[in-house]
Amino acid sequence: TIAVVFRLWLAAGFPKLLRYLPHDDLFFARAANFMIHGEWMGAYDHMTLIKTPFYSIFLVLSFISGLPLLLNETLFYIGACILLVVAFFPVAKSHWLRLAFFVFILFAPLTLNTLSNVIVYRDFVYYSLNLYVVAFAVGLLLRLYNDVAKIIPWSVGLGLSMGAFLITREEGIWIYPTL
Repeated sequence: TIAVVFRLWLAAGFPKLLRYLPHDDLFFARAANFMIHGEWMGAYDHMTLIKTPFYSIFLVLSFISGLPLLLNETLFYIGACILLVVAFFPVAKSHWLRLAFFVFILFAPLTLNTLSNVIVYRDFVYYSLNLYVVAFAVGLLLRLYNDVAKIIPWSVGLGLSMGAFLITREEGIWIYPTL
C-alpha cells in the first residue's frame, strides 16, 4: 500500500502537455474528441488510419472517469503490476519475494520517464499493456493443468489484452516471440 501510494504521489505532480503534433499527440486527442461526440474517429480522410485507436479509446474512458489522464494511466500500470505478481503466485511462495518483485516493477525506470508521463501519447499505456499480456500469458501457463474454470479468466484476459496491445502500436508483432 505504501509503495502504491508513493507511486501515485509521484504521478500527481505532473501536468499533461498536449503538443501540436498532428500525427501524434493531437491525433489521439482529436480522435478521442470525435468519439466522445459520437462520430467514431471523425471524417474519413488521410489522418483516420495513421494510428491505431486504442489510446484514443483510453482517452475517452479517462474522460468518462473524470480523473486526470496521468492518474488513469498510472492506475492502469499499477493494475498490470498487481496482475503480474498474482500470475506468479503458483511459483513464488514467499510473500517477501512477491513484494520485492512488485516494488521492482512498480518503479521500473522506463515508467518514470518524464517525457512519456507529461505528453499525451500512447507509450505509457503501451508499457502497461505489455505487462498485461505477459501477466495473463504467465498466469495461463502456470495454471494450464488446473480446472477449466480457473483458466478461463486468464485466457479471456490474454485475448482481450493482446487485442488491445495490437491496436495500440503498429509494430506489435514483436510480442509473439516473447509469448
